[in-house]
Amino acid sequence: MNTQKSSAASAKIILAALGIVALVAAGRYLGAGNGVNLALQWISSLGAIAPVVFIAAYVVACVVFVPGSIITLAAGVLFGVIWGSIYVSIAATIGATLAFVIGRYVARDWVARKLAGRRSFNAIDDAVDAKAGKSSY
Repeated sequence: MNTQKSSAASAKIILAALGIVALVAAGRYLGAGNGVNLALQWISSLGAIAPVVFIAAYVVACVVFVPGSIITLAAGVLFGVIWGSIYVSIAATIGATLAFVIGRYVARDWVARKLAGRRSFNAIDDAVDAKAGKSSY
């Protein structure tokens, strides 16, 4: 039984690695780097509203699950380390809050319908509901 779990875990790791390699290769082939460069040039050409546009773009990226590492590095390139860090902190906080609100109030019913009938989801959902009723706040 352990060898089956070990084999399944190894297969998942290999598939994940292959997926990452495929995404990187597709990005290079499709010229994703050029797109990032064009976006950075466009944002930097906006002058005083560049931070606002950057923050808005970062918030959208958070909500649609775009990894933030490249965008965070771009903030340092565009605005310098200090201001880039400040803008990223603001944007990441707003993005995380918005993603939570969407997940909690907008998409919750859709997700619940998709996961209905799964014992583990129902157990977690019931436990969260029970804990919410017993809050010590």
